[in-house]
Amino acid sequence: MIFKGSRNRFGFAALIGVSVAAMVSGSGHASRTSGDATSGTWATTTLRDAAGHAIGKVGFSGWGRFVHVSVRVRLPADSAEFHGFHIHANDNPANGSGCVADPQQPSSTWFASVDGHWNPGGETHGHHDGDLPTLMRRADGTAEMHFRLDKFAVRDVLARAVIVHTGPDNVGNVPLGDAPNQYTANSQAAIDATKATGNAGNRFACGVLSGRRHPQPVSSG
Repeated sequence: MIFKGSRNRFGFAALIGVSVAAMVSGSGHASRTSGDATSGTWATTTLRDAAGHAIGKVGFSGWGRFVHVSVRVRLPADSAEFHGFHIHANDNPANGSGCVADPQQPSSTWFASVDGHWNPGGETHGHHDGDLPTLMRRADGTAEMHFRLDKFAVRDVLARAVIVHTGPDNVGNVPLGDAPNQYTANSQAAIDATKATGNAGNRFACGVLSGRRHPQPVSSG
């Protein structure tokens, strides 16, 4: 993924007006929104943990050829400093649908109902359409992130799920060593986990995106 500095103003669903801090573009394929410049589409969700407690909000807003994304959450102050943050497919009825979790069950089962990362191109992790920048938790538990991207349109993510993971996303890299989140050389299990999810751990919070699918054309004048 490519990050470039940027400063802009935008809003989503009349909820939040923020400044854009970065641009994220998909690597290895053309922009999904190029040639489809629209504004007025949006998608939002409230993220909830396994107990159903709201921990924050996520919004996607279409402006021109970009999708602007805003994230504001509060995480446990003793949680990992970095948290994987992804769009999940939520498209396999065999696994259920929506953000389903039982806090009495092992955390490894939480939100399995929204399936794996949204990955229509069949890429390895780090190049999924659903791969988003990692959240960094502040000392007080809050995390906030604002960025824009052009690898999909807002309409593509409606009814999909946003997941905050319990641990950091290694973005497709397999660090070697004996410490936590490091792996012995040639560990196939670690390689498989990295290719699938960035080995970001269990799913901590979930929200299904809803909003406006039909765009308002952007004036070319």
